[in-house]
Amino acid sequence: MKVIILAAGTGSRLRPLSDNKPKCLVKIRGKPILLHQLDMLNASGLTEVEIITGYEGQQISSAVAERATCYEYPAFAETNNLHTLNHCGNLLRGDVIIMFADVLLGAGALKKLLKADGDFSLLVDTSQCLTDTMRIKLNDGMIIDIGGHIDPADGDGNFVGIAKYSATGSEGLRKELSKMVAGGGFESSYYTQALPRLAKSSSNILPVPIGNVPWIEIDTIREYEKATAADFYLMNPLQVI
Repeated sequence: MKVIILAAGTGSRLRPLSDNKPKCLVKIRGKPILLHQLDMLNASGLTEVEIITGYEGQQISSAVAERATCYEYPAFAETNNLHTLNHCGNLLRGDVIIMFADVLLGAGALKKLLKADGDFSLLVDTSQCLTDTMRIKLNDGMIIDIGGHIDPADGDGNFVGIAKYSATGSEGLRKELSKMVAGGGFESSYYTQALPRLAKSSSNILPVPIGNVPWIEIDTIREYEKATAADFYLMNPLQVI
């Protein structure tokens, strides 16, 4: 099982902290977010990591050194991560975990995802429906829609930002992304917009509830402040991180 981390974006909503560095290199408790992630992955036995970089990508390459292989996406300023992942579509081979570069989570969450048996498995929080993170919509226990367009009042939870795809799933995702890019109109889209399209073609998108394991997406200054607050760690120990 390998891991692809999407880290090409400019992190504009985290400025000024990300003015001169990628968002994933902003420090939480004295260590960059990305290195927290690598430590978590390694502790779970995942050592084959590929990072798709863009904005200040050389800083990421230097920070991870030999711990990951980096690939550059040159059009990071003009497009979102649907195009990022499609550009490196050759990486979507075999069993793979795809994760955003701004997510921290506690011990045990990744183990739940690794045990999931499905071609498309998404780690989700069904205990709440946050406004600043992708919402999900369920039907008969499966995810039928995902994204910020879902009204929090109508959502069934949030996507945590980490998903697992089997060899069949990664191939299906790669083909769908290619179709979407070729058709045009998805320059501002997240790669997850391919999933509802796959769901409509009879692919089951499995939700994997994170349960009481703490997690946070650090996309804004408010979220950064929450992640660095002492009471967040006292109330929600991140353990591995």
